Amino acid sequence: MTTLQTEYAHQVARQVIARLAPDELPQFASTVRVFDAASWRQRRRAARRNEALGIGVDGVLSMLTIPVLYLLHKIMEMLADHYAEVAARTVTARVAFWVRRILRRPNPLPARWNPTGEQLATIRTVALRKARVLGLTAAQAELVTDAIVAELAAGPDEPGSAIADVEP
Repeated sequence: MTTLQTEYAHQVARQVIARLAPDELPQFASTVRVFDAASWRQRRRAARRNEALGIGVDGVLSMLTIPVLYLLHKIMEMLADHYAEVAARTVTARVAFWVRRILRRPNPLPARWNPTGEQLATIRTVALRKARVLGLTAAQAELVTDAIVAELAAGPDEPGSAIADVEP
């Protein structure tokens, strides 16, 4: 994941934790540092067992921050794969744009990504499945997934949205 994607995942996770588990906010920064330093194996294990990572974050009985971070990183990977496909199609569109420009035919530029209902439904389905695999209860999985989708659906124009703070 790129630095920008990681920062975005952290911003969205912070918004989700502020909404669902504000008591975890004082430990959020240190949890993120430990999460980023951990291997994917450690992250997955900690998220599945709903426990601290065991390498610096202690004393947390039931922590949502780690599963939320894990889910968002997986969602960012899924989105990166999607945009790699979009980029491949964009190259073709860009060449067509320049050909049209040479021929003086106008072409509108694509708008900033704003997820469709179908994309949000896909993200929700994948996140919910992964949350259940991680061992979250059905209620926790629904709560976390709904909060993540709500934050992504808020879009870049919504005040307080993590998306508004990140440049495309």
